[in-house]
Amino acid sequence: MVTARYFPFDNFLPVVILYITHSEYNTSNKIAFGEKMARQKQMGVTIPESARTQLEASSAAAGHSIAEEIRRRLERTFEEDARDPVLRDFVSDLVELAQLVKLDTGMAWHKDAASHAAFHSALLALLAQHKPEGPPVFTIARDLFGSGRSDDPETVGRALFRHLQRIKQVQATTLEKIRRLHQQKGEENS
Repeated sequence: MVTARYFPFDNFLPVVILYITHSEYNTSNKIAFGEKMARQKQMGVTIPESARTQLEASSAAAGHSIAEEIRRRLERTFEEDARDPVLRDFVSDLVELAQLVKLDTGMAWHKDAASHAAFHSALLALLAQHKPEGPPVFTIARDLFGSGRSDDPETVGRALFRHLQRIKQVQATTLEKIRRLHQQKGEENS
């Protein structure tokens, strides 16, 4: 399994760390498979047929087994559960607002200018619910640990957005390179 995680480094450049199971790049998969299985426990789970159908479709589209699809989905839910509860609720409300906009306007928020404007207004109202009291001034912690960059919240927010876009670009490029390596490896083994 290949998992990409990013970590901010030097407040500017992302560092992408790839966790790759030994079996994916080991020519002797019997040994690697045995090592991998020794670290995992197998368990039986009963699921509805509709869930199994969805898992089969998702795993086939992703190019891995149903068991791997289940593992990845479980890991993702544990990661989501570890998030700040206020953030979890915010994200849930954001998804709900997107669905409500589509129901009300007949269009997805990202496919129609008027729907986008409605979603934008709803998002601002949701953000306003969570606004802390006081002026938007950074604390002493930013002065100590910030790297002397702008203290204007608008500038900081735009910079963080650009940083996120760079991280996503690096992740996509890296994962594409890994996919190509897998394809080449598969062609060599054929």
